[in-house]
Amino acid sequence: PLHRQEDSVRMLLENGASANQRDANGRTLLASAAHSGNPAVASLLLGWGAEVEAPDRHGQTPLTLAALQGHAKVLHCLLAHGANVNHADRRGWTALRSAAWGGHAEAVGALLRAGADVDWRDVEDRTALRAAAWGGHEGIVRMLLARLGAALICIYLHNFL
Repeated sequence: PLHRQEDSVRMLLENGASANQRDANGRTLLASAAHSGNPAVASLLLGWGAEVEAPDRHGQTPLTLAALQGHAKVLHCLLAHGANVNHADRRGWTALRSAAWGGHAEAVGALLRAGADVDWRDVEDRTALRAAAWGGHEGIVRMLLARLGAALICIYLHNFL
């Protein structure tokens, strides 16, 4: 099915469709490919000039949508094309916050290696660490604590857990 998607999107593009067309929610083809976890289609669209940072009506970008679903291969593709690792949607959720909440360890690791801000807080003053802890994602909690450093761990444990 993923190859059929790639072939269909290629046909659309070759017949004049914009790589940046949006649906009723403002979601681009690239955002849809990212959300569904299709790195081949994402790469194809980026090659045709798709905007890597195009937010939908909720402020979600292809990167935040891929992170929410844990699609690490798509994350790597988007980051290689300049996606802002610290973009926050209207709720203040970054890709790291989304991946941590969803329990997607591979995605969290990719985002941390790309320089994601571990201390970013959403509009409710919640961090990726709190989201991971709330979801019971112990491995991700460990990853985030290791990134924070010993000096901040006590503060986080006291204030957020």
